[in-house]
Amino acid sequence: MKQAVVFIHGIGEQKPMSTLRSFVSAVLPPAAKGKQQYRSKPDRMSELFELRRLTSTGRSSTHFYEYYWAYHVDGTTWWHLLQWFKGLLFRPPSGVPPGLKTIWWMTWMALVGLGPLAGLGYGAYAAEWVAALPHFGLVWIIGVLLLLMLQAFVLYWIGDAARYLSPSPSNIALRQQIRAEGLRLLRHLHRSREYERIVIVGHSLGSVIGYDLITRLWLDYGCDFNAHSSSIFEQLKTGQHPQPIIGGALLKAGAALSSDAGPETLQPFRVAQLEGWKEQRRYGHPWRISDFVTVGSPLAHAMLLLASGSKDFDDRKGQRELPTCPPVLDDDGYGYIDSPLSLPGSPKRYSPHVLHHAAPFAVTRWSNLYFPAYAGLFGDFIGGPLREMLGLGIQDIPVRSRSWRRFTPLTHTDYWKMQRLSAHATSGSDCRDALEALNDAIGLDRLGEYKFVAKNSSPARVAVPEKESPAQ
Repeated sequence: MKQAVVFIHGIGEQKPMSTLRSFVSAVLPPAAKGKQQYRSKPDRMSELFELRRLTSTGRSSTHFYEYYWAYHVDGTTWWHLLQWFKGLLFRPPSGVPPGLKTIWWMTWMALVGLGPLAGLGYGAYAAEWVAALPHFGLVWIIGVLLLLMLQAFVLYWIGDAARYLSPSPSNIALRQQIRAEGLRLLRHLHRSREYERIVIVGHSLGSVIGYDLITRLWLDYGCDFNAHSSSIFEQLKTGQHPQPIIGGALLKAGAALSSDAGPETLQPFRVAQLEGWKEQRRYGHPWRISDFVTVGSPLAHAMLLLASGSKDFDDRKGQRELPTCPPVLDDDGYGYIDSPLSLPGSPKRYSPHVLHHAAPFAVTRWSNLYFPAYAGLFGDFIGGPLREMLGLGIQDIPVRSRSWRRFTPLTHTDYWKMQRLSAHATSGSDCRDALEALNDAIGLDRLGEYKFVAKNSSPARVAVPEKESPAQ
């Protein structure tokens, strides 16, 4: 058995493979002396020549791929940023997620405070003071360097988010390219039939891209139930329900979820998701993405980033434009009853239960890691919990670091740092070590759990779409 991990990097001037190598070095067990932790091989799934496939050594067979999208974001200007910030700032406070309220109010206080200062002439005074500085003096050089660093940070880091998250006409082509290329990679992985399971790990903005890719790819692979009819017939002859999980147990586990419930209800739902995934696979269903792992995800602020307000956000979820975990209910659970299948050699017919177009997370488990931001400011305020935003079936995992960076935004890149918390640091806290929690969420050492037994000796394979459909 083989498994594939697709890592989607976050914002910034990323170099191809640099982030993936540090990620793989952290999540794989240390190699024995004189041995390699992983091998670099040609990447036949991607069309980008800069990329390689990293393959684990030892008994387990895991292939790591990077979806590298940074090179698509080019030519970002201050106008792009102003358009995005305008949409974020000019909305009522009720439309701002709790995790960003502190920053939102501080931004408004700073903007409002500039007005009186300018009116009192402080702006002109500051301009005169700057003009009077001796050119190429120490203060002048430091000031220019700081301005250049600020411009580079804003345009090359925040600019990535502004361009991808803003569906303005000037950004549509960029969004289309990023999504289309990601879909090609995932389609190639599915069509290869080389992997029993696929895990998608998205860091920062990469988690939003991963969410979009899963949403769109599900339309290609997730909404059909073309199971081999003889397999169903064998089940019916023995008095068994061909789809006991998708047709019943999964819905029951999802209905038991509540916002104040703990692992006693979340864990049964996640077990049902895995069993539903295996049930689909037994009948030759092509969907192989078993887990979606988000790390420091701005989807915690989805109400602000993906909608114009709380009502618009709720409407989009209810209309199945934004898939949730668990999915939005249909008349028949998380899907619908399809046209009956004629069973060979029998007058009986069976109407299969088909998951609807916004139900990828019925059979794909979602784990979300985040460093808590104290007072909404000190820590990784980019990420945060997702359950209240996108579904109670998401497993939110708060994690901790012992680095001094944990009180600064720099901790946003510390999720796979190889460090361990001391006993003192973890006492009285539910937070886990970030790397330990990440390894547990990906489950590289649990590949055997995803093994399924086919209902017949030669299960039919569902025809996989070969035609590229346009990304949306």
